Amino acid sequence: MKKVNKDVIHNKVREVAEMVKITHLLDKLPAQCSGGESQRVAVARTLITDPSAFLLDEPLSSLDAKLRREMRAEVDRLHKELNKTFIYVTHDQEEAMTLADRIVVMDEGEIKQVGSPIDIYNNPNSYFVADFFGSPSMNLISGEVVTDEKGKAFRSLILNIDLPDRFVGAVPGPATLGIRPERIEIRDSGNAQKKIYLVEPLGKDTLLYFETEEERELIAIVDSNSTFRAGDTVHLDLLPQHIFLFESDGKRILN
Repeated sequence: MKKVNKDVIHNKVREVAEMVKITHLLDKLPAQCSGGESQRVAVARTLITDPSAFLLDEPLSSLDAKLRREMRAEVDRLHKELNKTFIYVTHDQEEAMTLADRIVVMDEGEIKQVGSPIDIYNNPNSYFVADFFGSPSMNLISGEVVTDEKGKAFRSLILNIDLPDRFVGAVPGPATLGIRPERIEIRDSGNAQKKIYLVEPLGKDTLLYFETEEERELIAIVDSNSTFRAGDTVHLDLLPQHIFLFESDGKRILN
């Protein structure tokens, strides 16, 4: 046991309580605290020991959406204020994207990719990472790479597309094509003609869901001012510079 003067303890408790904004809870019993307040108390208990690093194991998983957003902002503020290492374990990709300087993506105990949030999002190295990050997640279309008179192409039940020159080295065979919903454009002509079966307004953006010949959905993000309606048939143009290819084992086919 550390022998610490009572005045020092009192001052430290007040200092940490002010830092995490729980001074109004100091006279409360644990059972009288709400979920968000209990989370702040747990963080304060760790702060008062002045560790060199923090390990937070899914600290917000039991909170509702509003409290999660509030506590996420608190954790981010403390991280910047204390300037110490935070190791934050979460299954919520939104938490990982908004809080992390670097992300370690793991699957069944195996490290799949390490990088900054923007690098993980823009350059996933596998099907698993591409599917996990993003809301909505990346469109992933099963098919095969073939060689024709124009070069390499991707063929599937959903769409057929000539591949950019950077995939000239792709080996013909089963593959998965990936593209983010925001990288699909609606035009007068394009790579595929599809019928919209659901329009989902989200305020700033609108999600368009398309009928496909597979169980997996095909989604595009458009401006909220668009006038598309369920039942409309449109042409989809997949921007070639933003296409990903993955081998049958999930590894990304690089340029």
